[in-house]
Amino acid sequence: MLGLAVVAAGCAAIERRLDGRSEFRRVSANVAFEMMRDSPGLPVVDLREPEEFGGPTGHLRGARNVPLADLERLLRDAAHYRKLRPLRESTFLAYCRELDSCAEEGMRRFVAAGYRNAVMIDGGIEAWSREGYGVLGPGAQAAGDSTRSEIGTTHWRRVSDGQLFEGGREQATGLFVAGRLKGDRFVPAGGVEGMGEFCIALERRSPRRPRTGWLELRDGRYFADSSPRDPARPYVRGCLDVEGRFLPESREVY
Repeated sequence: MLGLAVVAAGCAAIERRLDGRSEFRRVSANVAFEMMRDSPGLPVVDLREPEEFGGPTGHLRGARNVPLADLERLLRDAAHYRKLRPLRESTFLAYCRELDSCAEEGMRRFVAAGYRNAVMIDGGIEAWSREGYGVLGPGAQAAGDSTRSEIGTTHWRRVSDGQLFEGGREQATGLFVAGRLKGDRFVPAGGVEGMGEFCIALERRSPRRPRTGWLELRDGRYFADSSPRDPARPYVRGCLDVEGRFLPESREVY
């Protein structure tokens, strides 16, 4: 009976932390932008679904996709916990959509799990875009999209296998990086463009954690995280599916 009482008390305590009484900080898009400008390495978490993260609305530069529906599982999973653990010790931004409670629910769960340095962007991605701040999107559709630069492109590299093709964006399919050749090396003119699957979607359906690594854009070669070498810029971080195709983690080019 005593054990049951202890369990019940623990569950009640968790529910109290999740019922809205836990406080968390909120900032406007303008303040969030200033925080990111002053601290370029500030972690950012996108709580939306993978299809939204990789879709036309775009996502904030440097954002990691941690969907609300998966948040509790990822916080419990040791492999993902290692990636999320630094968030316990430092301030990080989190955002979702504007017209539902996705962001608030995510914040409550972070706080309940001990992540007390989370700061929510009020109004989500929509408020961010309304203020004119850039996002990484599939093309130039999103306001302030910084995926693409004004540099003329002559080639594009397919992300799934690193293959290089001649031609502009009009010929490109799937997920790709557009750019031009400088000698025998490919130089990107922006981030990952196009539509396709990202790592988080593979992690959702895969019974085991995908192999992670990076794709070097200068020659299209893939390297696993277990490689003894450091990534050579420019590169895209991501993972491999069961057929050996590379899926990006985000639209970021490093």
